[in-house]
This record gives sequence, structure tokens and C-alpha cells, in this order.
Amino acid sequence: RTTPRFKMNAPLISDAALWTVASPTWELDIANDTLLRELIADAVKGSSKRLLIDLSRVSFMQSSALGILVTAQRVLKAQGGEIAFAGAGSHIRRVFEITRTDDFFRFFADVDSAEDAA
Repeated sequence: RTTPRFKMNAPLISDAALWTVASPTWELDIANDTLLRELIADAVKGSSKRLLIDLSRVSFMQSSALGILVTAQRVLKAQGGEIAFAGAGSHIRRVFEITRTDDFFRFFADVDSAEDAA
């Protein structure tokens, strides 16, 4: 097993009024795909099927993470839920734009904006 290139922190998962908010602090790359899957599963295992992922502390995202997010979005939408994002920097947002998946998700400037819009 290789040493991670960054410090791994436990994500914050909290139940906001209308969203379950998850705040990963690691790079969303192939080395962390399992963490992302676990984060999503933990966040929606209760009654909430609305997941807001706060990307404000994520510095990098690969296409493998995008695939996980698209699959999870399809599953949640079939259950009447959704995944949305808050605080995505321009470098992260660009990954969605390049792959033309930016219309498949909602994006908010920050967590408070998501709460106000819901």
C-alpha cells in the first residue's frame, strides 16, 4: 500500500434542514474512489435522499470520481432525491463542463445558498 500524497481527514456529514451535507477534504481521484463511495452511502443511508457535497476544500477531481457521482445521481433521482454541489472552485467545475455533466447536477456558491434555494 502506498503512502497518501495528502493528509486524509474524515469528512464532515451533517443534516442541514433540507440537505445532508458532506464535506470531503481529500482529492477526488482514483486512489480515493472507495472513500467517495462510502461517503455517499453514509450520507444517504437515513431517510434523506438529498445530498449536498461541499467541494470548497477539494483541490482536485478525476473522471473516476465523476463517474461515481453520475451513477449515484441516477440512483438518487430514481428514488426522488438528488446530489448537488456547493463551493466548487473553477478548476473542479471545469471537469463537469468538459464532460458535459454540468447540467446533470445543481451547483451552489456555498451551503447557505443551497439551503436558501431549496
